Amino acid sequence: MIALLLNWVIWASLGIGICVSSLVFVVGRKVGRRRKARAIPEEDLPWEDLLVLLKERYKGKSAADEKVSSDELMDALLAELANKIVLPEADGNWNGSERRRARRRWANPVEVILISPFHAKPVHGLVINRSTGGLAILTDVPFEPETGLSVRSVEAPQGVGFVDVCVRHLRKASKLWVIGCQYQGEIAWNMKVWFG
Repeated sequence: MIALLLNWVIWASLGIGICVSSLVFVVGRKVGRRRKARAIPEEDLPWEDLLVLLKERYKGKSAADEKVSSDELMDALLAELANKIVLPEADGNWNGSERRRARRRWANPVEVILISPFHAKPVHGLVINRSTGGLAILTDVPFEPETGLSVRSVEAPQGVGFVDVCVRHLRKASKLWVIGCQYQGEIAWNMKVWFG
């Protein structure tokens, strides 16, 4: 009887150990994937793919309806993307030959609205490239350097506000103008993503 009881305790302990080890392994893989995804520098995030997922998520809803925090939303979207695509590895070979702190990302142009203290009506523009520090916007109105603007994507849902930028430089492009704008302060990823 004691041998049978001792045998049962050994097998029960072994079964519990296997279950706990399996659970630790499964949870560890999920956490590891999220940590790996979050370890990607901001300029290497798959912004276009994140924008597609956010558009699907907010279809017919306001951004104010979101029930999770910004970081939790980022983790959930990156986890969803990790199953669909291979996330880029950080590229240590970029030599930064440009005089920029962050690489430019060229993607599909994104239509934006610009609010200026010098114009009575909103001005339309097109984001033609972006980096972690700012935006390059094509517009038909010139803005002098050091001008403060508020920018918002036309596609952004209600609840996503304007982002404050400062014009750093201005360049003529045929009959249009390209303004290089720098973000003023820290901008949350879920606001930047709407710029493409």
